[in-house]
Amino acid sequence: MKYPVKSISPPPTVFILLFFALFSLCSCSKKTPYYFKVTSMKLYNTDNSGVPPVDAAGPDVAAAVYAIRLHYTDLLTGSKGTERYESGYANSNPVTSLSVYSLSNYDATHAAGSSLNNYFLHSIGSTGVRSIDSIQLKIALGQVATSYRTSDNDSTTWHSNDYLVLMQPPTIMGPRSFVVNMGFADNSHLADTISVTLH
Repeated sequence: MKYPVKSISPPPTVFILLFFALFSLCSCSKKTPYYFKVTSMKLYNTDNSGVPPVDAAGPDVAAAVYAIRLHYTDLLTGSKGTERYESGYANSNPVTSLSVYSLSNYDATHAAGSSLNNYFLHSIGSTGVRSIDSIQLKIALGQVATSYRTSDNDSTTWHSNDYLVLMQPPTIMGPRSFVVNMGFADNSHLADTISVTLH
């Protein structure tokens, strides 16, 4: 003898509770704005003998371990509203050029004001620099002035760093000044000068 199969439906209160649970979850999960731009850049002398590099204790730094720290101020510029939280953020005004030069003659082939890009390698600091990390390659890959912030940081501005690691010391040691000039997609530029005594 066959018995009719009865469908069991949950009481209406279950649907109501489920609706409010989902509503609360959606309202609490806030999308993090994804795009930022660099608003300022300041240079610091750095000792690159360890990982990560540390700011130099004084104005004298050994040329064999010298690096320039590019300290950025980053500003959130908005979101498309489709991104989930990421540890890396997209630069809404990406870097298109970067030039580093000395205000005095560097060696026989690099007079004052000529580009020293081939004498420096780019590093994010948290990992050691590699021989392939040229400034031009990192710009082409969109890896200069990239940034990150933690999900619990609600500030619209924060700071990040890049490093330019000196690979070729000057012919004559002593005091000198380096200039870093960075260009962006909107044709704006940021520049700063740093003085150091290399030995």
